[in-house]
Amino acid sequence: KTIALAAVLATVGVNAIPHVGHNHQHLHRRHHGLQHAARDTTLEARDDTYTLHVHNQCSETKYFGLFEITSDFQMNSKCEPTEIASGDNAQISANYKDIGLRLSATANQGAAAQWAPQSLAEFGYSGWSGVEGIAYDVSMMTGCDKKIGVKIEPLDNGNGSGECDVKVCTEQNGFPLSQCWTNPDQTSDGSPADTVCYKGKTDFKVTFCPSDS
Repeated sequence: KTIALAAVLATVGVNAIPHVGHNHQHLHRRHHGLQHAARDTTLEARDDTYTLHVHNQCSETKYFGLFEITSDFQMNSKCEPTEIASGDNAQISANYKDIGLRLSATANQGAAAQWAPQSLAEFGYSGWSGVEGIAYDVSMMTGCDKKIGVKIEPLDNGNGSGECDVKVCTEQNGFPLSQCWTNPDQTSDGSPADTVCYKGKTDFKVTFCPSDS
């Protein structure tokens, strides 16, 4: 299955994001367009980033960090782990043009451990028909700790991002397929779990163990 996936990836190009860990085995094309978005390997400016405002509402301290899955299925760390105590929050920056990003609450375990099932917030640059923005989704695949739900909220930061969808996946709301990836059968392009905020650079509030449903 992995060999077949690699063959498809080679056909569609490096901008299709592979999800081969935690039984999330599909090429996630991020709604309409990451496979169409030409990746700019040189950032226009050093500050060409967006901010993830990470809130830890879980009962214990967690270590958050960004990782990237490359086109050849490598797991790369994008930053040092950020320790966030229960009830606290911190900010993590992400490069705007990066794809295949995942925000993990187990960053202290290293890159190799990131293939293990876990609750994730996923992000990546997307361009389509002259517009660009950030694709995002919640991933809670088979085997992850279902008590650790995730909520992603695009922030109204002057780019009109208040118009973009909130995604929340928890035990309380029953992990609806419209809100998160929960099984590898959600493979059709344009799944309701896929979301793109075509508002340019947009900041996000990401809550782990959100209290609301």
